[in-house]
Amino acid sequence: MYSKGSPIHLKIESDDSYLELFNQKIEFGPMVQILNGTLGIPFSEITDWLQGAEDDDNFEILLVGVEVHEEFVDRPKKKEKGDN
Repeated sequence: MYSKGSPIHLKIESDDSYLELFNQKIEFGPMVQILNGTLGIPFSEITDWLQGAEDDDNFEILLVGVEVHEEFVDRPKKKEKGDN
């Protein structure tokens, strides 16, 4: 069973993403975001909340030591040296 300190992996997919820089909106299109870290709260807090949560309720989860990877699906991939 999961507990505080357990590794956690989240995958978030979005149809639209953008960056706002100097009041300019730069569209990036679809994005996949991968988060890897460890759970910073007891897992029982999450399951207890889920049992009484309504559809529009929110719950904050603390992640520790998080690594984030973002992939912009429609952007061309950077060629590595040696690729043709």
